[in-house]
Amino acid sequence: KASQACVFAGKELVEDAVKYYDAQREKCFVLESGVNDTLFKPVGGEEKEKTKRDLGFDPPDIVVLNIGMMVERKNILNLALSLKYLPSLYKLLLIGSGDSAYLKTLDQLIQDERLQSRVIRGGYTPYPQIPIAMQSADIFVLPSSFEGTPKVVLEALSCNVPVLASGFRLNEEISGLDYLDKIDPGYIAESIKRVMEN
Repeated sequence: KASQACVFAGKELVEDAVKYYDAQREKCFVLESGVNDTLFKPVGGEEKEKTKRDLGFDPPDIVVLNIGMMVERKNILNLALSLKYLPSLYKLLLIGSGDSAYLKTLDQLIQDERLQSRVIRGGYTPYPQIPIAMQSADIFVLPSSFEGTPKVVLEALSCNVPVLASGFRLNEEISGLDYLDKIDPGYIAESIKRVMEN
């Protein structure tokens, strides 16, 4: 109430600020950021295969990518568990740092479920190197409980990587973007298979 203006990354965040924090709508502005299309662009099959090999994947592997903070609302545990419902050639590449307690839980889950050979954790990655991960991806999955307008989704789409996401909805239909209606591991796996088979 004391500020002269509030800037948000998406319309949904404005609605939440008004609803939960009694923000004054006339002081709320949306400023969405664009995608650097010189960094985030499609690559050919040969370059994709080379990048997969450089990151430790085999050429036939289907790389499921997630980039972002590893925190509870992002539901990375469910994403990792979805591998149990997918054939072994599906591998998960996780890029991003996160809450240490959550990362410890994630590591324990990967070990308990014997997913070590199917999950690669990249940790924090400098922004200019993020396109390398995108080059290896066959699908980008963001099973979040809550998002604004995730720039990483737009970056994946810019690289022609199909996206499965939740926690937000865009007003327009965008080719390559599908939404997760549920975030349980079995449903995530079904949705990944459906996108990859189309």
